Amino acid sequence: MPVVQSPGRLKRATDVHHIVPIRVAPWLRLVLSNLVSLCKECHSSITARRDSTFAHRRSV
Repeated sequence: MPVVQSPGRLKRATDVHHIVPIRVAPWLRLVLSNLVSLCKECHSSITARRDSTFAHRRSV
């Protein structure tokens, strides 16, 4: 069973997170060092935080 690769979490991993977003570096999409296993909650939180920061930087 895959588990979350996040400090202090011991949950079943359900999502794969791209450390460097696909839209930034599509060539890293399937590179294992760019992937991390997360639960849905962690993945959603990180993605929301990153996407809001990314959107803010693009609009400035």
